[in-house]
Amino acid sequence: MRAAFLGVLGLVCVVATAQGQLDSALPAPFTQHLWTVSGVVNNGLVTVFPCTNASDSTVTVGVEVFGPAGTSLNDPTTTAIAVPPGSTVIFGTKAAAGFSVDAALNVGILHAGSARILATNKGIICNAILADWQSVPPSSMANLAIIKRWAYNVARLGRRPNAQTQASDCCLADCVSRA
Repeated sequence: MRAAFLGVLGLVCVVATAQGQLDSALPAPFTQHLWTVSGVVNNGLVTVFPCTNASDSTVTVGVEVFGPAGTSLNDPTTTAIAVPPGSTVIFGTKAAAGFSVDAALNVGILHAGSARILATNKGIICNAILADWQSVPPSSMANLAIIKRWAYNVARLGRRPNAQTQASDCCLADCVSRA
C-alpha cells in the first residue's frame, strides 16, 4: 500500500514538473511564449532553431531547453538575440558544423527534452530541426513539430478562450485541429 502511494505521488510530481515548464514565469525581458517544441536532443544529433522576424520592428528572441523531468537546462536571457525585421538567426543546442549557429545553448547531453521559444513581441517564425552536428552538409536532418503556445492551452483545456479552434492552431500537417 505504501509503495503504491509513493509511486502515485512520484508520478504526480513528474507530471507537475513537466507541466511547470510550460506554465512557468517568463524571464525578463521576454513577454511572449510563442512556440513549444518536443523531442529536443543533444546526443550525437543537435537541435537547431532557425527563427525569422516577420514583424516590422526588432524583436528579442530566446530559446529555453528543458530536460526530461521539466528542469530548465539553460538561461535563455544569456543567449537571447535582438533580431531586426526580416532577419533570421539560428539557435542550437550546441555548435553544429553544417549550420551557422548564432547562439549555442550548451545544454549538455540530452536524450529527450523540450523547448520553448520566447520573445519580446509576436511576429517570429521558427522551425526546429534535428541534424547530424559533425557533417557538412548534415548527413541526416528531420523536422520536429513546433506548436503555438496557445494551441497547447487548446489541448489542455479542450477549447480556445472563445471556444473556436482554428486550423492555424497547429502549424504542421500532422497537427489536428479540434472543433
